[in-house]
Amino acid sequence: MGIIEQKLANWQASLMPSIPISGLFARNAVAYKWKAPFRCWMLREATFCRLTDLLTQSNALHIQGYGLGSRILLRSGFETLAILVYLNKLIEQVLEGELNFHVFSQKTSTLLLGSRDGSTELNSLNIVTIFGKCNKQYPGIEKI
Repeated sequence: MGIIEQKLANWQASLMPSIPISGLFARNAVAYKWKAPFRCWMLREATFCRLTDLLTQSNALHIQGYGLGSRILLRSGFETLAILVYLNKLIEQVLEGELNFHVFSQKTSTLLLGSRDGSTELNSLNIVTIFGKCNKQYPGIEKI
């Protein structure tokens, strides 16, 4: 097993099968009375699960010689990673006092619950917008 396959297997083994809401209250009952920290945790776990799955499939396609399919899934992996980078930046802004917690809460709702087709109250963010914000911290990610 190569190093990439080993890392992906380790990531797969570290995924949480479920998020125990009671565990949140055990950590800090005050902080978790708001839903934003729970949404952050859900978003992080869901996007990491998606990233692991996309990269595993991309690697499998690459090994089989299907370069185009591999690149498409790799791009989707970068998009998923950009969401995590954006979420971390939002958390950092709240901790530094640059972003109001209620605005942060609304943004986490949009990231987790937003849709393009109008099936929810919230409209999703465009991934190009997220890439633009991530490009400030990681120059070149937008070009990739």
